Amino acid sequence: MPLVDRFHSIASQACIRLAAICLLAVGLLPACSSQQLYASGQSWRQQECGKIADAEERRRCTADADTSYGDYQRQREAVQNSR
Repeated sequence: MPLVDRFHSIASQACIRLAAICLLAVGLLPACSSQQLYASGQSWRQQECGKIADAEERRRCTADADTSYGDYQRQREAVQNSR
């Protein structure tokens, strides 16, 4: 087998391996559930609320950031159903 053909064969195998790794990675993305993403976002929001100087505004922000995932889902579904 000429050297160029061997190189093309190795390159093709590398591309196939890379494609397989990419597909596996994409397949694992849903492992991070919507609920986990929501919780992470809410945690960030709570931290941001702590930076607000005005006590009343900070209280409102914190109350909003404390919305449970179940409440969020119900609110989201109500909005979708109202359209």
